[in-house]
Amino acid sequence: MKRDKYLKALLEIAKEKNKLDLFIIEFEALKQLLDQNSDWLKMISLPSIATSKKEEMIKSIGFDEDFSSFLIRLVLDGLIESYNQLFIEWMIMARRSQKVAYVGLYSAKTLTEAQKNVLEKLVKPYLGGLDVEFYTVIDENLISGVKVIYQSQSLDGSLAYELKELESLI
Repeated sequence: MKRDKYLKALLEIAKEKNKLDLFIIEFEALKQLLDQNSDWLKMISLPSIATSKKEEMIKSIGFDEDFSSFLIRLVLDGLIESYNQLFIEWMIMARRSQKVAYVGLYSAKTLTEAQKNVLEKLVKPYLGGLDVEFYTVIDENLISGVKVIYQSQSLDGSLAYELKELESLI
């Protein structure tokens, strides 16, 4: 898949040029920017906007030149709209190269640090000695409880899941 190829290339550049931490920070900033500016994303995705204008828009953000080149490639290939999935895949790849498991933690409400620490202790033995870093998502549809996702593996302890299981038995 083209998306994976680009992410792997970005990771190689990051390692070669010792920019991994910088690219992690810039990808986080990009995600925040796009989350808050959906109009910018729509505009840069328009086929009627000239390539040179799109490049100018990206370069004006002020990201590293290599990271900006990566973004330009995503825009030109129509992949920028899936930035949320790209971000998660990038963080998993980048953190894995740093011996860190980037784990999705979904809950119906904000968890305390103590709760996250308990979950980390429960999850860590299954991650081959990797350190754990959670990305958290508040999902009120879970009603209560948590769901943990790592590399497409899911551990669902939410009330919504339990109710769905009960419903299937009726």
